[in-house]
Amino acid sequence: MNMSVKSNTGSENITTLADFCIKSSSNNNCMVVSPLQYWQNNETKLNKCISVVTNEQCSPSDAAYNYQVAAWGDHFQACTNNPYLTDDITELHLSCLSSYGDPVYPSQVLGGYDRKKYIDASLLFVTFAIKKHPNEIEIKKAKAWQEKFVEYVKNYDDQDLQLAYTSIDLPVRSLDTNIEY
Repeated sequence: MNMSVKSNTGSENITTLADFCIKSSSNNNCMVVSPLQYWQNNETKLNKCISVVTNEQCSPSDAAYNYQVAAWGDHFQACTNNPYLTDDITELHLSCLSSYGDPVYPSQVLGGYDRKKYIDASLLFVTFAIKKHPNEIEIKKAKAWQEKFVEYVKNYDDQDLQLAYTSIDLPVRSLDTNIEY
């Protein structure tokens, strides 16, 4: 999500999610867990389609006549069956791993489905992993971004899609904290 907020701390800095998200150690991408991670949050990959006629990228006429040999649904099926795939074994040959390099489990990002019929999910979950920061200025920046995000969700208008937002502040524990069972 490329949402940015002008700093309310008096500086001219722009704050984005990348300024306070938890990032992968392998590629520095924010850990945003969502169904779109099956396509690494990449619209081109999501829209990729292979034609049964040419065995190349689909044309508009291929889509109109349903001459698709592989498209987003095939990739989705492969990834929900095995989130660890680096090649989805369809004609698309896309990875199922997220943009930050981890698998995305269907139970983390989908809800409202019966058994393992993930394609019928009526709920899609998106989780932003945010780091706790001891610096009050950094906290204010993150809260300003969060407020803009909540405003976006509240004002989102699409008859086919409803958005809801919940903020969960999980306690932070150090490694030396004893957890009793």
